[in-house]
Amino acid sequence: MAKNFVSKKVSGNSISKLMIAVIVVVFALGVFAVSGVIKDGIKRRAREALQERLNSNSATIGERADYMGMELDEFFTYCGLENAGLSAKDEEQKAYEKMPLRNFAKLNGIEITEDDFKEFKTSLELGDDVTIDTTDLDIKSQYMMYYQMQQSAASAEGMEMGTDMVIDSDMAIDADTEIDPDMAINTDAADAE
Repeated sequence: MAKNFVSKKVSGNSISKLMIAVIVVVFALGVFAVSGVIKDGIKRRAREALQERLNSNSATIGERADYMGMELDEFFTYCGLENAGLSAKDEEQKAYEKMPLRNFAKLNGIEITEDDFKEFKTSLELGDDVTIDTTDLDIKSQYMMYYQMQQSAASAEGMEMGTDMVIDSDMAIDADTEIDPDMAINTDAADAE
């Protein structure tokens, strides 16, 4: 016994519409995927260009603030430039010229204490007219060199101390220490092999 099957004939018009819809969806997905790649490439190139300007000191104050993740007012406060008359479009070099020493150092990751500054002034025989808030570029440069020299000296001293401590704690033997003959290294036997 054969069952009666009703067959529906799919018209050519329906298939065409379905194929067009599939093509549109595939095209839209392709555009979406490519646009993300293009946007990422544009953002990456913009970051690289900004990094180049920042490294070459041709960036603006606004770009430096953005790079540091700060609003312009925040940046001016951080750098002690609230009343310096600068704008976001000024070159960042102008900010460095007007920035007080304490803020210039802070921008470079250095916290200047009063004692550090007194020691710096004494070492260079600077007068009382030079303060921690000076904007003199020469003084700022001299302080940065002074700081680097202090860090190098401290680092070198730390390496010497570290070596001494290792020798003292692990390997030093005073004159009264007796060496167990069984634990001693026989260099003659080692040379003979």
